Amino acid sequence: MESIQILDLSDNNLSGEIPGGFSALKELNTLSLMNNNLTGEIPEGIGELPNLEVLSLWNNSLSGILPQKLGSNAKLQRLDVSTNSLTGPIPPNLCLSNKLIKLMLFSNQFVGEIPSSLANCTALSRLRIQNNSLNGTIPVGFGSLPNLTYFELSKNRLSGPIPKDLGNAVKLEFLNISENPFNSELPDNIWNAPSIQIFSASSSNLDGKIPDFIGCRSFYKIELDGNNLSGSIPWDIGHCEKLICLNLRRNSLTGIIPWEISALPSITDVDLSHNFLTGAFLPISTIAALWRTSMSHTIS
Repeated sequence: MESIQILDLSDNNLSGEIPGGFSALKELNTLSLMNNNLTGEIPEGIGELPNLEVLSLWNNSLSGILPQKLGSNAKLQRLDVSTNSLTGPIPPNLCLSNKLIKLMLFSNQFVGEIPSSLANCTALSRLRIQNNSLNGTIPVGFGSLPNLTYFELSKNRLSGPIPKDLGNAVKLEFLNISENPFNSELPDNIWNAPSIQIFSASSSNLDGKIPDFIGCRSFYKIELDGNNLSGSIPWDIGHCEKLICLNLRRNSLTGIIPWEISALPSITDVDLSHNFLTGAFLPISTIAALWRTSMSHTIS
């Protein structure tokens, strides 16, 4: 039994607590108990397993804190404890080995600040910590991570400023910072990230102007609805040649609607409603693929 390397009991309708005896499985490299009805705390000894590479506990009813030694071993690569009722701060040593590739902590009750040590986790590809009660600011450094492709921070209590280095992220494809009380402006280089396809900052108490769209050639979806953005929509939005969805609903934008929006070759969804924009949009017939355009309460 102690020589077991992979233990997968997922999707079995298991109940009760995680046995403390699992901590004796010193050769274990994969433990998957996801999608069960497990309760109680994660045994502290699991964080001390010397060969553990994958720990998947998502979609249970686990409570308590994450073991403080979790991640202190040299091999942890994937950790998923999402969709539980875990509390307390995120342990600062989760990426001590610097081999962590995927960290999924979303839909729990974690509090405190995002550990700055995570911004030094160079192997990290996916980081999902949305739907918690995290506060403080986003640590500087995530934009410099060479392998980060997916960064999800929505539905927390994070405040500004938004780090400018996110505009330098080389491989980042998905960035969602929505539903946080940032009370700050967007970084002026946010559109420079060369690989971002989806960017959402809805309902984040953002103010100031929308930065010029120079460099936004990779963006498929931009969601900035429900903020306090002012000024005009930059005319160089025409640089966003792959843009499919643009949502600027419920801001305080003024000025003329740029005709460049209608010239975007892939645009299908535009919502500019509930602003103070003026002028006339080009005929819908000029937008070959456009199937949903919302500009109600916008044009005067």
